[in-house]
Formats: sequence, structure tokens, C-alpha cells
Amino acid sequence: LGVARRLGHWEYEFAARVETLSERSFAGRAQELLALVADHPHGLAGTFPGSPHAFTAMVAQQVEGQMRWRTWHAYPQEGQLVVTRTHVGARVPVRR
Repeated sequence: LGVARRLGHWEYEFAARVETLSERSFAGRAQELLALVADHPHGLAGTFPGSPHAFTAMVAQQVEGQMRWRTWHAYPQEGQLVVTRTHVGARVPVRR
């Protein structure tokens, strides 16, 4: 699932997907993602009561004046991980 839009000199892109994992795979993937975010200088994660694998995490970065971020929303009770990617910024003119 995704969308891309341009408005004047601005562009916006968003994409999302749902990963459905087994209980064992989910636990490993959750630990992997939480470690990635914890080690990232622009990472943030919040866990929720009830399961050590219930979390929302985000990593952001600025690239050439544009903002990009990724999020992970974990739903261990359903074995689902929702992954998003967003990009917002001014269009860079093509130089000839």
C-alpha cells in the first residue's frame, strides 16, 4: 500500500505493509527492531504493558533537506507487524 503526491515544490511519499509472523519469528523480529532503534541516534521506541513485544518504534533522518522516517507497530496478539515508510520534502530541481 502506498501513495505519492506532489504539491507545488513539495513531495510526499508513504508506504505501508503488514508482516504476519509466527509467534517465534515475531519475538525475534521484535527484539531485532527494538535493538536497531535503541542503537540509532534518531530512534525512539515505546513498549506497551502486557507483552514485551508490543511496541511502536520510529527512526527518522534528514537527507538533503528532506525528512524520512520509518515506523514499526507491533501487535503480538495477532502476530502482525505494521511497517511504514514516509518521505516529506521540497523537490530538488533537476540540474542540466
